[in-house]
Amino acid sequence: MAKNCLLNGLTFDRIIYNFPHADFSFKNKTRKVQISRNQKLVRMFLENAKKMVNKDGEIHISYKLCGFFLAWDLETLALNCGLSMIKEVKFRLNDYPGYSTKFGYGGDKNFDCQPSNTYKFRLKKKERKCGTN
Repeated sequence: MAKNCLLNGLTFDRIIYNFPHADFSFKNKTRKVQISRNQKLVRMFLENAKKMVNKDGEIHISYKLCGFFLAWDLETLALNCGLSMIKEVKFRLNDYPGYSTKFGYGGDKNFDCQPSNTYKFRLKKKERKCGTN
């Protein structure tokens, strides 16, 4: 996204990614592979978002509070990308007017987004390139 010609040079106060998920086409893979693939997606998002957020801006990621998602270890991913946690808050759908949850496999079906939290991060003073987890 940082290299998108329509967004070239733009920076933002907030960059939000609600419910990232790599996709369901690999559900026959092991849990470890599924987690690794989702961690890579989040790392790539964070790497790009860092280039596009104002120096005092925030990067928000919302995701469900269940074992599979928690195994991504979002806080460590963000830390390894040079971000520090500002706070964690309960996800409230009404905070996003016009937003609706959708399964990512081609349907128009909503998913139940509760229980979920939003994690808010900012750039560390001395940022570093995202490392692998």
